Amino acid sequence: VLSAGFSKWASAGGWRVGYHIYPPELKALKEAVKSAASHTYSCAPAPMQYAVAKGLSNEDECHSYILHTSRIMRTVGEFVHRELTSIGILATKPTAGYYVFPNFEILRTALSKRGIETCEQMCSVLLEEGKVALMAGGPAFLRPNTEFTTRLCYVNFDGKEALEQSMKIGLSEPLPEDYVRNYAGPVYEGTMALKNWCLNQLNSA
Repeated sequence: VLSAGFSKWASAGGWRVGYHIYPPELKALKEAVKSAASHTYSCAPAPMQYAVAKGLSNEDECHSYILHTSRIMRTVGEFVHRELTSIGILATKPTAGYYVFPNFEILRTALSKRGIETCEQMCSVLLEEGKVALMAGGPAFLRPNTEFTTRLCYVNFDGKEALEQSMKIGLSEPLPEDYVRNYAGPVYEGTMALKNWCLNQLNSA
């Protein structure tokens, strides 16, 4: 059984369109899955269905798109990781997808002095003071509520412009150092704002 979804497989963030392919001898299983699935969703939006059909019928174009978007997201993810870890924030470098899970344990002393003891409290203050929105970790990610782990999504930028520039550069050349600043501006600005907020907490401790 082959299962795939464009949201992750084709770097089409937000496109909740996927498919299963069953061999003929598993027709009974296919029907059972269809029956169960019908209680979960009705249908995928028609424009997305047409786009997915086009993508599947244009293998070379789709493959090129995936190579470029994967490179773009890897570059943006590495930038976010590099900037945050440069000041002591704990994080594992992302290798795929759109997220990094930074742990702000280094701020515990400073935040405790302000009466901030949970991840939700930290995220609320960060949004108010730093104008940066992070998703609190804690129980949502099976972590203790007192752990300063968060989920940071770094996909909020104009993908069309970023993709056009990547294609213009070509896959044989690396993306330039200023690529994130120039073509993923909101992520760049948000990351720097987050970094500065953290530095302010550390300096005031």
